[in-house]
Amino acid sequence: MKNNGKYFYTLVVGFCTGIALCDVLHISFYTLCFILLLSLSILFFLSIRKKVKGIELNTSILLCIIFFVTFSLGGFRVLSILNNEKELSLNAYEDKSMTLVARVSDELNNNKLLLNVFAVVENGEAKNISPENMIYDNAVGIFGYNDTLVVKGKIERPKNFDSKDGRDFDYVSYLKRQGIYHEMSFGSIVEQKQNDEITLRTILYRIKNWFIGNVESLVSEPESSLANGVTLAGKGVLPKDVQTDFVKAGLIHIVVLSGYNIAIVIRAMMLLFGMWGRRFGIIFAGVGIVLFVIMTGGTPPVVRSAIMASITLLGTLSYKTVLQNRALFGAVFVMVFWNPYSLLYDASFALSMLATFAIINCAEPVKKSLTKVTEKFQVKQILSETLATQIIVLPYLLYEIGNLSIVAPISNIIILPLIPWIMLLTFIVGMIAFIPIVSLPFAGLLILLSSFVIWGAHFLANIPFGYFQIRYFPLWAMGLCYLGFYIFALWIERKRGVGMEKVESYDLPY
Repeated sequence: MKNNGKYFYTLVVGFCTGIALCDVLHISFYTLCFILLLSLSILFFLSIRKKVKGIELNTSILLCIIFFVTFSLGGFRVLSILNNEKELSLNAYEDKSMTLVARVSDELNNNKLLLNVFAVVENGEAKNISPENMIYDNAVGIFGYNDTLVVKGKIERPKNFDSKDGRDFDYVSYLKRQGIYHEMSFGSIVEQKQNDEITLRTILYRIKNWFIGNVESLVSEPESSLANGVTLAGKGVLPKDVQTDFVKAGLIHIVVLSGYNIAIVIRAMMLLFGMWGRRFGIIFAGVGIVLFVIMTGGTPPVVRSAIMASITLLGTLSYKTVLQNRALFGAVFVMVFWNPYSLLYDASFALSMLATFAIINCAEPVKKSLTKVTEKFQVKQILSETLATQIIVLPYLLYEIGNLSIVAPISNIIILPLIPWIMLLTFIVGMIAFIPIVSLPFAGLLILLSSFVIWGAHFLANIPFGYFQIRYFPLWAMGLCYLGFYIFALWIERKRGVGMEKVESYDLPY
């Protein structure tokens, strides 16, 4: 590994470590200042020593200095977020019944709305406040993006709760990473004013609703829910029984709007459409990402997922693993700097990062070990990427969710190649549904493929001992797993005499 690579990775790791420890251990501002000043003082002293005596800076010492400097900068970034939390407008109205004026930012699952509150009604007069996002529960009706609502109810801080599988769900942290610190449950909507202003987000949401309606007009349930789910609506549209089967079969990631899903699907697109040339496959995948963002309404989580998917796609432009890794770590740095809470509280972000890392670094070694698997129809390639991804994300999944699907590798190798085709057919049907003569054959094929996926998930989910729910998988156990992965990788590296940065290229199939 060259020194410039060491410096870059140390910078990213130091910054992320500072964010994590400052949030968990509540490191003070003065402690961070001391660490920063001490590190810079040592660097200044060593620089003077180099000029006077001509002694080169020791690489290990320089890496430590870079780590602690970026560590303190990561801590400062967290403290800036914490200071903003103390100045939130709705803090002064907690546990009080208030009337608020807000705009609809997004429709969530289970009759919930994401509102952007900009005014509080006191003594019959609306008082403007600094805008703040809030969850509004019990929303019944039809709402459009940026509609103005007057809502009345009690403003509360979110609370954690036990999920149906018996595990604690950190709902507070889940909302915190989205910049949401208050909610209003069982309130009432006093007034609703439809937004007539035409903006980009408004157009995107209307396109999304129009598209979903077109698919539902030609494709029956539950096939339409699967088609819309893998394309732009997410797992929330799936019937509960189908969603349970997908969880048990290890397939739920295909209907979760995250980079974990998109990264795998993009790779599958590259393999399927790359048969007409690598450049064509890249163009098709890139267009798919843009259409995905447009059809989902361009919400921040989807944009973030698209960025992670784009990094995977960017990696395919270069055969060099070192460039792919630096692109990935660079994206992680930018996204964590933009939203520090993504690092600790965003499972989608963690899965995106781990899945992309696995595809870049682990898929090819796994492929080489599958000596008896056929290369036909890209079975070996898809299986190697699926296994690599499943292995790398498994410890985190056990810690965060507790799902252990034994049949996941089998279900992914059977089902995953069909997802790009379902997405393509869904797009075609959604765009030309108003022309029945042309769209009906595509709709029929979409129903056929979607039915097979649903049937396959149900069959695999009901295989005896194919799925286990682990109620408790501690943080230290997850850490030991990844430490074991790291030690194993070092052992393989020494055995083969090849390091990650020394691998110049892989013989990619496109």
